[in-house]
Amino acid sequence: MTVFSSDFPNSKITQRDIPIVVHAPTSPNIKGTKYVLDAFEELKKEGIAFEPLLLTNFPNEEILNKIGDADIVIDQLLIPGGGRLSTEALSMGKVVLSNMSYNYYNQGINLNDCPIVDVSPSTIYETLKKLVLDKNSRILISEKGKKYVEKYLDTVILARKIHSLVKSENILPDYYPTFFLEKFIPESTKALKLYKKWTNFIQNENWFNPSIQRIKNSNIFLK
Repeated sequence: MTVFSSDFPNSKITQRDIPIVVHAPTSPNIKGTKYVLDAFEELKKEGIAFEPLLLTNFPNEEILNKIGDADIVIDQLLIPGGGRLSTEALSMGKVVLSNMSYNYYNQGINLNDCPIVDVSPSTIYETLKKLVLDKNSRILISEKGKKYVEKYLDTVILARKIHSLVKSENILPDYYPTFFLEKFIPESTKALKLYKKWTNFIQNENWFNPSIQRIKNSNIFLK
């Protein structure tokens, strides 16, 4: 999700009374475009004023220009986490909607003050409707985007971490992977044997040990 935030100057466009809503899917099936278009249609039927814009098969530079002139940007609805489009839109001060699954999906970045609005196929219509009608909320959300990218998602930050690792400096990991060892339920006894085999294969690696120490039920696979 990282970008050079300096490549994306803050847009001079403030939130409009009638917002331009952009959806630019690289893959409509994966991004959940069907649900976005359904939401657009429902809002039109209700007579809610907004300007929907679907961008497919456009050059990246042209898409960025369109995003720069937008108010709201919809990224993806089916896969948890914002993509690069989310970061680019945040960098330009846009209101961004994407499936973030804040309650149960750790993405390796600080999400406590993340301004991306969490949406799914079942919530996109209501969420979009509220934002289209509430200009003040959109203004408050849009003001947080650039600062968040500069703090967490700038490529320079990632480069510094890599540099520290190359110099063998100890840095804290972005997150500890816990699901497999703590919550995952193997499909069968045969599958469990396979998982144990490869987990045991890496259990003495330096990068793996700290994770094991933090996981209460790690011995499920390490026995």
